[in-house]
Amino acid sequence: MIYADNNYKTILKKRVKSLQKTRPELTLKGLANQLGIQATYFSKFFNSDQTHLNDDHLYLLLSLLSFSNQEIEYIYLLKSAEQTRNKERLEHLQTKIESFQKENPLNIEQAVTPIDRVEVEMNYLLDPLCLLVHMALYIEDFKNFPFRLCEKLNITNQKFEEILRVLASNELISLDEQFRIKDVRPIKIHYGKDHPLMRIHQSLFKTKINSELLRTEEKDKHSILVSFTADELAFEKIKVAHNRFMKEVELIAKDAKNEGVYQINFDVFKWL
Repeated sequence: MIYADNNYKTILKKRVKSLQKTRPELTLKGLANQLGIQATYFSKFFNSDQTHLNDDHLYLLLSLLSFSNQEIEYIYLLKSAEQTRNKERLEHLQTKIESFQKENPLNIEQAVTPIDRVEVEMNYLLDPLCLLVHMALYIEDFKNFPFRLCEKLNITNQKFEEILRVLASNELISLDEQFRIKDVRPIKIHYGKDHPLMRIHQSLFKTKINSELLRTEEKDKHSILVSFTADELAFEKIKVAHNRFMKEVELIAKDAKNEGVYQINFDVFKWL
């Protein structure tokens, strides 16, 4: 809630806390290093009403915390109002602050959340590895030792950390400061099958599947490819039969132990 706050340090504290949910590596000590100031002074800045950063350091901090230009301007007004000892200047600053608040009645979290949500969901849907890692983390061994997946998936630690951040930002997992998995949650992203994002996601995932099938030994897969002639009634019956089959698969998988990640693909369509 940026425009609802009149204390600029409160705004900074809230932003740091919010960012740490998806960026657990973000710490006050790390920010101090990036600003080029002592960690003890930076801590004092947050906890003392009499301690302030100079304008250049504050601007760099606001940039690191992803504030917009408009938000930065508002925060500078709050800082100036807190520091000034001139009554007339204080009144002038308060007028400008109130103008900002009237022009932005919604708090920033409410205003940007829909946009942010689309962005983080896109990060998940446009990378097939995100789904695979998410599923794999339901397996106890990978949940306890997640970086073992790097070798399994042939990816770097850096790439794996990026995937974990995407999963965390989508609230599919929660992490501690050492990137250990605290818990894994069911997927909450729900787009219709005709949504452009879902079509792109499915296309990218099928490409990943096809390349994996080429590397998978026959004993570890069961592949069927059938072309046939039929009519529209038969086509509808096949879809019903498939849905019934998938319900059976769901029941079987539900009772099974989480020991591996498996894949079923089913496409039935009319060629001609």
